[in-house]
Amino acid sequence: MAGRPGTEEIAEFFEWFRGNFPPPPSAVTLGWAFVDMDVENGAATVDFTATEEMFNPGGSIQGGYLAAMMDDTMGPLMTIMSAGRRLPSTTDLHLQYHRRAAPGTIRCVAKIIRMGRQVATCSAEMFDAEGQLLVTGIQTAVMMPFDPSKAVAGKPPA
Repeated sequence: MAGRPGTEEIAEFFEWFRGNFPPPPSAVTLGWAFVDMDVENGAATVDFTATEEMFNPGGSIQGGYLAAMMDDTMGPLMTIMSAGRRLPSTTDLHLQYHRRAAPGTIRCVAKIIRMGRQVATCSAEMFDAEGQLLVTGIQTAVMMPFDPSKAVAGKPPA
C-alpha cells in the first residue's frame, strides 16, 4: 500500500469507518454525529449537540468545547482521506470566534487544504442551527502511522 490512496480506496475506508469505527469518549461527550462525506473534494460535515453543561460563566458554549468540535471534524476527515493509514496529531489549531454559541445543534464543515503523507492541513467553518457562522479555523497535523482495526473506544491506538 505504498503511495497516496486513490478515491476508491478512500471511499471504501469511509464506508468501513461509518459502520465500524468506535467513537471515542470525547466525541460522545460532544454529541458527535457524522452527516456527510465528499471523498472527491476532501470534505466532511459533522453535527454536534451543545448542551448547557458546556456553558461558560457568560451563558454561552465555552470556546474550548467549540475547539474540540472543530478538532473532532477535521481529525476524522484527515484519517478518512488517508484511507485509514494515518492518524493526525495536531501541531497547530487556529480558530476565530465570530459569535456566541447557544445549546443545540452545531454543524461543522471541514475541507482538506493539503494532504501530504507526513503533514496535512485542513480548514473548517462552524454554524449554529440557524446557519449563522460561529467559528472558522485551520488545523495542521503530523500524520502518524495508524491501524484503525486496533482503535478501541476509550483506549489510544497501540
